[in-house]
Amino acid sequence: MASAAYTVRSAAPPLDGYMIGCAPFGVDASASWNPFGKNGATSDAQANATVAAALDCGFLHFDTAPSYNNGVSESRLGHGLAAVGSPAGVAIWTKCGKLVRGPAGGGGDGSDGMVADYTAAGCRVSFDESCERLGVAKLAGLRVHDPDDVVGGIDAALEPETGLLAEMVRLRDAGKIGRVGLGMNANLRPDLILRLLREAPAGTFDTALLAGGWNLLGQDSLPILEECEKRGIAVHNAGVFATGFLVGGSNYLYDIPPPEIVAARDGWDGLAKRHGCSLPAVALRFASIPNVIEQAEWPLMLRAN
Repeated sequence: MASAAYTVRSAAPPLDGYMIGCAPFGVDASASWNPFGKNGATSDAQANATVAAALDCGFLHFDTAPSYNNGVSESRLGHGLAAVGSPAGVAIWTKCGKLVRGPAGGGGDGSDGMVADYTAAGCRVSFDESCERLGVAKLAGLRVHDPDDVVGGIDAALEPETGLLAEMVRLRDAGKIGRVGLGMNANLRPDLILRLLREAPAGTFDTALLAGGWNLLGQDSLPILEECEKRGIAVHNAGVFATGFLVGGSNYLYDIPPPEIVAARDGWDGLAKRHGCSLPAVALRFASIPNVIEQAEWPLMLRAN
C-alpha cells in the first residue's frame, strides 16, 4: 500500500467518539497472557492490517500503553501507522507509570520486566521511550496508568513537584502532550480513582479512561462519572464489551464468568433479539457516554463492530 496515497475513505466520517484500544497488539503468539483469545493480534502483519482497517472505517484515535507486553503494543501501533503514512488527524494516547525494563515480548501482560515509577523523572523517561517506540514527537494524550496497583503509587503520583502528575502537567504546558488523563480499572477500586481526582490540583485532569466499570453487566463507575461531570473531566469508557463476554467471548473481566453474569448476559441477548437488535450493538450504545474505547481485534471483526 502506498503510504503517501493513503487517506481515510470519504464514505466513513471520522468516529470522534470512538477510540481503538491497542492492548491486543501486545499479545504475542507465545505470550502466557491472552484475555482476547483467538482474536488477539498475534503478528506484526495482523496489527498492520487492523490499523489500516480502523483508519478505513473512520477511526482516528488510538490508545496503547508501555505495559502491553513490554512495549510491543506501542511498537506495533507505530509501525502500523507508519505503514500507511500516518494520515492527518490521527491521535495517539499512551500511558505512564510503568517503565519497560525487560525484553519486548517477555511477558504477555508486561508484568515481566516492567518497573513501576510514579515520579516526575519516571514520567519523562516513559514519555520519551513511548514516543520512540511510536515514532512520534508529541502525543494527543498521556494517562497515569494504574497507580492503585502499587503500594504508595497514588501518593507518589500526587507529590506536588516530584510526582508523575506534576510532570504530566509540565509536558502539557510545553505542548508535548495535548491532554492529561488517567487510565484505571473502575470495577476494582473506584474509591481510589475518586481519591486521585479529588486530591490532584484543580485543572490537572482533562480526561479519565475508566475500564470495566460501565457496561451492560456492571456500573461501578457511576460515582466516578458523577465526579467527572462535576469537574468537567471528559470520560473515555473502556471495556464496553466486558473483555469480550458481550460479543461471544468466554472471559468476563479477564476471568471465568460467574453464573449470575452468564444469566445477565443471556437476558440482555434475549431482550436485544426481541427488538431486532444484536447484543454487541446494544452494549455499544449503552456504553457511549460519550467516548468509547473499543479493543482492536482482527480487521473483519473491527469492520463488523
